[in-house]
Amino acid sequence: KDVIFDVFYTGAHLPESSDNFLSHGYVPNIYEHLARAKIAIVHGGLTTLHEALLFEKPVLIIMDPGHPEQQNNAKKIVDMGAGIAINGMAMTQKILGEKIRETLKITPKPFREIHARVNGRKNAAEIILKCCRERQP
Repeated sequence: KDVIFDVFYTGAHLPESSDNFLSHGYVPNIYEHLARAKIAIVHGGLTTLHEALLFEKPVLIIMDPGHPEQQNNAKKIVDMGAGIAINGMAMTQKILGEKIRETLKITPKPFREIHARVNGRKNAAEIILKCCRERQP
C-alpha cells in the first residue's frame, strides 16, 4: 500500500499535489492532521516538536545547519528515543526513505503523562509566590 504524505508548508514553491503527496499550505487546525499522522517530519522547531510529542508521534527532524536551536532540539528528541535527526544538507531521496522507515519503528514514551506528573503550572505558581514573600519587608 502506498504511503500518503500530507505536507503543510506556508512558504513559497510548495509542490503541486499528486496521488500520494498532498500539498496543503496553511491550515487553521494542524492538530487534526497531526493526530492522524503516523510520523511527523519537521525542521526541529520546539513548538512543533512538543506538539508531535503530545500526540505521541515519532519525529524525523531534518535540520537546517543555519539554525543551531534545531540541532539542540533534535539532540534532546534523539536522547529521549522519540525520533531521528538528519542534516538537511546531506538529504537524498534514498536517505529520506531510509529515515522514514526507521522513524516508523519508533514508539515515543507518553509525553503527556510525564508533564502531568510534573504539574508545571502549580509548581511555577508556588515558586513565584515564594519569591514574592521573600522580597516583602
